[in-house]
Amino acid sequence: MPDVDAHNILRPETVESLFLMWAVTKKQKFRDEGWDIFRAFRRHCGDCGPAGGYCGILSVKDANPVKLDKMESFWTAETLKYFHCLFDDVTTCGDRALGGGWILNTEAHWLRAL
Repeated sequence: MPDVDAHNILRPETVESLFLMWAVTKKQKFRDEGWDIFRAFRRHCGDCGPAGGYCGILSVKDANPVKLDKMESFWTAETLKYFHCLFDDVTTCGDRALGGGWILNTEAHWLRAL
């Protein structure tokens, strides 16, 4: 039976946390960690099937992980948005996240604060 805690289905929470820590501190280490994660996604989860794209993997513990035949919608709807915000040169996302009159909801959508 596979180790269900070792799977990776492209979830956004870690990248979201790195973005928020970078937005608060502006410490480069959070961007560096995010870049390492992005490269790992490309290396292990990219180029899935004839259409390309990204897919989850069965276990992060395997050197050559089994790719799952599925790309979750939150990969494009959330995870990639947090990567964009983390690497945004202008810090538009960071300024918005820190009281710039906007709220980032749990689905990574920007909403103007009332």
